[in-house]
Amino acid sequence: MCYDSPLKLPTPLVRGTTVSPWTVDRELTRFTQSSVQKISQEMLSTNSSSAELLATHARLECLSGNFGKARKVYRVVIESLSQMNDPGVVHLFWGLAQMEWLRSNQDAALAALYGAAGQNPTERSSIHVLKAKRRLDELSRRGVSSDWRISFLWMKLRILFELLTGSLESALEVAEKLQSEMIIGRQEREALVTDSLLMLFHHTITLRNHARPAILRAAVAKALHTYPDNSIIFGLFLECEKGE
Repeated sequence: MCYDSPLKLPTPLVRGTTVSPWTVDRELTRFTQSSVQKISQEMLSTNSSSAELLATHARLECLSGNFGKARKVYRVVIESLSQMNDPGVVHLFWGLAQMEWLRSNQDAALAALYGAAGQNPTERSSIHVLKAKRRLDELSRRGVSSDWRISFLWMKLRILFELLTGSLESALEVAEKLQSEMIIGRQEREALVTDSLLMLFHHTITLRNHARPAILRAAVAKALHTYPDNSIIFGLFLECEKGE
């Protein structure tokens, strides 16, 4: 599943399910998938250099289960936009890293994350990890004053990198640090909190990584207290309370 919109509910929300993270998205879109892809192709025919349109087209391939095609789009466009220093390349880096991560391809996800940080994906020593973290931190802060959407994606890449190279606890610390340090409005902060929790949820529940449930539960409860009308956070809260 791709959860680029903070309004999308996480899937699956049932513990122990074997449903793929992509299944619900495919079911919701299967009746209109061909028409949506046709519209996407038509839009690209008149604006083939748009990073957001290209990232959306790749995501549509994901939702159709065409992961190989999506991966090809991501990689080709990343190479092209990187050469042009297009800031929109972050849309492709996030889409690729997210797709590989949710499909349990951790090595490929890390390769995308290292690439986003301007590091050689094959060099993963502790020094390279530190350099990548510092670079992603820098990129997260750089875009806040100019384009929140760009900065938002860099923040999510930073949090995901921490999840894959650190722990659930350290990823939560990074998320909270970004939320407190960034000079952003309430709506943007709520979006960052929501997407951060979704990442922690997928890491713990969907992908079944080893982590103490209490960590996610406490983070969700704290967020719900701050944003009581957020239906996604409320859904996460109900899921965390199951079996307690």
